[in-house]
Amino acid sequence: MAFDNKSFRDADDAGTREIARNFAARKPEAIDDWFPRLGLHDPQQNGPGMWRATATWPGDRLLPKSEEEPDTWVTIFPTVPHYVTVDFAGDILCTGMEQQIWTPLDFVALAMGYQTPEGDWDHEKAWEFIAGEPEELERAEKPLDRADKLFELLTPMSQIEASLENRYLLKGWFDRGAASVIYGESNVGKTFFAVDICGHIAAGLDWHGHTVTPNDDCEAVIYVAAEGGHGIRNRFQAMKLQRPELDTPQLFLLPTALDFFGHADAAALIEMCRRHGITPRLIVLDTLARTMGAGDENATKDMGAYVANVDALRDVLSAHVMIIHHSGKDTTKGARGSVALRAAVDTEIELTRDWGVVTAAQRKQRDMPLGDAFAYTLEKVQLGHDEDGEAVTSAVIEPAEVRRDTSRITGAAGIALAALDTLLDREGEPMLGNLLPPDRPGIRITSWRAECDLRQLSEGNADAKRSAFNRAKSKLESAGVVGVQGEYAWRMTDD
Repeated sequence: MAFDNKSFRDADDAGTREIARNFAARKPEAIDDWFPRLGLHDPQQNGPGMWRATATWPGDRLLPKSEEEPDTWVTIFPTVPHYVTVDFAGDILCTGMEQQIWTPLDFVALAMGYQTPEGDWDHEKAWEFIAGEPEELERAEKPLDRADKLFELLTPMSQIEASLENRYLLKGWFDRGAASVIYGESNVGKTFFAVDICGHIAAGLDWHGHTVTPNDDCEAVIYVAAEGGHGIRNRFQAMKLQRPELDTPQLFLLPTALDFFGHADAAALIEMCRRHGITPRLIVLDTLARTMGAGDENATKDMGAYVANVDALRDVLSAHVMIIHHSGKDTTKGARGSVALRAAVDTEIELTRDWGVVTAAQRKQRDMPLGDAFAYTLEKVQLGHDEDGEAVTSAVIEPAEVRRDTSRITGAAGIALAALDTLLDREGEPMLGNLLPPDRPGIRITSWRAECDLRQLSEGNADAKRSAFNRAKSKLESAGVVGVQGEYAWRMTDD
C-alpha cells in the first residue's frame, strides 16, 4: 500500500485503523513508552487498541524540549488536567476542548520519535516503519472493529431477561448511578433537604421511612458547596448535633466553586477520588448556577456540556449525581434554564413552601413510579455564640404532614380538577405500567383534556385550549393534588 497522507488524515479510513491496530499489537513496548512521552498518566486499557488516561496537555501537539533532551516532551500551551480516550483505531478524543485530531501515523511517529525539520510528525518514516515487516503485520492479532463490537452487543429477543437487581440508593426516590435535580425558589430550604438526605445515605440509614441501601462498603457522599460561606458548615454541624447517628466519616464537604461547563474540574474531581481511594455513592452539586462556569444555563449547547460532565461522574465513578437548582420565573414550568437538563436527568424533585411547610414532590421518575410527596418544617438548632455573645443558629428538617389544601384551587385549575374527578368516578381504570401507582385509578390525559374542552376551560382556538389545559395541569401537579406520568393522570389523594 503506497503512502497517502490524505487517507491517513481521514479518521474513518479503514486502512488507517487497521494499520494502527496492528502497530499497537506488534509494538507494545513502544506503546508503553508512548504514554509518558505524550504526558498521559495511569493508562487503563478499556478495549482492543483503546486506552483511557489522565492528560496534562490542552489538546495540542507536544514538542521535544531541546536537541539535548529529545526524549523530553513539552506542551506548547499551559497544561490543563483532563481525561482523554486514546484509540489506536481512530483518534485521540480530547474531552471538553476543541478536538485535536491525532491520526494513527501521528501515534507511530510520536512513539518512534520521527519528526520533520519543520517539527511536524514524519509520516513518511512512520509509514516505512510500519510497512517494513508485512509478514509480522499480517500475523498480528486484529482487534474487533466497531461493527463487530456493535454486533457483540446485539441481543435477540429470546435472550432478553428481566433486570431484577435492586438499583435504588434511596428507595422510591433515587437510583444508584443516576442523575437528579432538586429545584425550588430561593430560600425554600433546598440545602437543608439535600444535607439531610446526604447524611442518611452516607450512614446507610433509612430516610424517614424510606429504605436506604446499606453502606457496608463505606462509600462516600461528597457535597460540593459551590456557593461556599459559613452557612453550609453550620447546617452540617446542626445535623451532627441534632442527629448524632448521621455523624459519619463517609460524608464529605467540598466548599468550592467548580466549572462543569469546561471539563477540567470534572476530570480533577474524578482524579481526586481515584488518587485518594474515594468511592462515592452520591455527589451533590449545590448549585447548578455556581458549577456552570462561563456557560449559559438557558443555552441548550451549554447545558449539554454540563450534562456531559455529570454523565462522566456517573460513568467513571458509578455515583448518583444530585444537582441543586432554582425554579424559573414561571414556577409552573419547572426548573430554570434549558429543558435539556430535565430531559437528561432520571429524577426531578420540586420543593414548594406553604405556611412554613415545605413539600418535596416528585415531578419525574424515569425508571420508577412517581412516589408520594414528603413534607417537612425547619427546626432551629443552636450551635453556640459568636464573639458578641449572640446565639448562632442553623436548622435541620423535621418531617411534617403533607398539605394538600384543594380549597385554594380555583379558576381554570379548579375546572380541570372537577373534570378529572368526574372522569375518575365515571370511567377511572387501573393504570398499566411499572412507573404508575398500582393502587389508584387513572384517566388518560386525552380524555381529561376533552372533558375540559367540553367545560370551556378556554374559549380560544385549539392552540389556546391546549395551552390553558397544560397550565391547569401543571398547577395541579405543583399543588401535589394530581399525578401525571406518560399518558395517565390520577388523584394523589382521595379528598
